[in-house]
Amino acid sequence: MIDRGRHRAGARLVAGVGIVIALAIVGSATWRILGGSLFTITTPSMCPALCVGDLVADRPLTGPLAVGEEVTFRPPGTRTVYTHRVAKVLKDGSFNTEGDAVHRLDPWVVPRANVIGRVSFSVHGVGWLWRALPPGGDLGGQRWATAGTIPSGRWARGRPCGIRSD
Repeated sequence: MIDRGRHRAGARLVAGVGIVIALAIVGSATWRILGGSLFTITTPSMCPALCVGDLVADRPLTGPLAVGEEVTFRPPGTRTVYTHRVAKVLKDGSFNTEGDAVHRLDPWVVPRANVIGRVSFSVHGVGWLWRALPPGGDLGGQRWATAGTIPSGRWARGRPCGIRSD
């Protein structure tokens, strides 16, 4: 005999998970339409501010950069994407960065043109779930852009792209 109470509870759970997934897809698509980017942190060097598995939401850079801001960028001469903290802003608008866990300047000077965005907010631990969204859920595979150490294009589909945080 079928336990109708357990069957109903299972159906509610499946419906609830479906609603959460649908909201995540709509939220991701809306963020992209509004010009934002989403990334998953995959290395620990920005901890405790941004830790492995955190979802980072970037907005396009407008206005001047300030020391202490978290930005997502490509260092000169690489396609790898990083999210680090601005450590020093130079007169020409370029800047130096560092990871929070390491506390040493990165070996590059980043031109303003290489900035993908300024971190608007992050959600602890949600990055891996976001990466698991169905491919059409985020307008062209943006979910595959991750914060990691794999050098590849931000728009790549089916493989992680990366923000290095070390």
